[in-house]
Amino acid sequence: MQPRSTDAIAASMIRNLESRTGLCLDEWIEIVAAECPAVNGSMDGVDPAQAEHRDVRRWILDHYQVGPKTAWLIAAVTLRHLGKVDPSQDELVDEQYSGRYAPLRPVYDAIVFAARQLGDGVEIRPAIGHVTLARGRTFAVVKPRLRAVRLGLRLPGGPEAPTDRLIAKPWMKKRATHFIDLASLDEVDGELQGWMKQAYQARA
Repeated sequence: MQPRSTDAIAASMIRNLESRTGLCLDEWIEIVAAECPAVNGSMDGVDPAQAEHRDVRRWILDHYQVGPKTAWLIAAVTLRHLGKVDPSQDELVDEQYSGRYAPLRPVYDAIVFAARQLGDGVEIRPAIGHVTLARGRTFAVVKPRLRAVRLGLRLPGGPEAPTDRLIAKPWMKKRATHFIDLASLDEVDGELQGWMKQAYQARA
């Protein structure tokens, strides 16, 4: 199963925006364009033409009772409507590992570093709320949770040496056949890298 693109995920969230927040997308765009200092020019030292996604997102979170993903979406669509660029891949990852998830960023970085060592053709594909690791097709999914980074792996027939660490259970709509929760850098070890290599090689 191919992962949904960021645009597909955003489209699904937009369809549910009014039922979740009480305001439709056009109303949100109007509010943000009129009231957000980073957009309307009232923020000292910020050129509205250079408004950044993080400034708009933080303003929405500070002023409205919406979740981080909803704030991300509203900010991105508003800036796109105003002719600004979409959030970069780095910004997508920064959003995932902000706030209470910030302490998990070194674990995510270690997972990505290990993935890049697997061989040629590794693609890092940030999306809303997670990052896909692919070799043409998905072989792993990385997603922050409250106390750990969850790494889902698409293993061809299960690990060669199963342990209690690796849970054999479909995850992320069956994009992964197994998953493991990683709470510290020490857990990104040789055993984990071996499982990642199995998943990577199965996508050859």
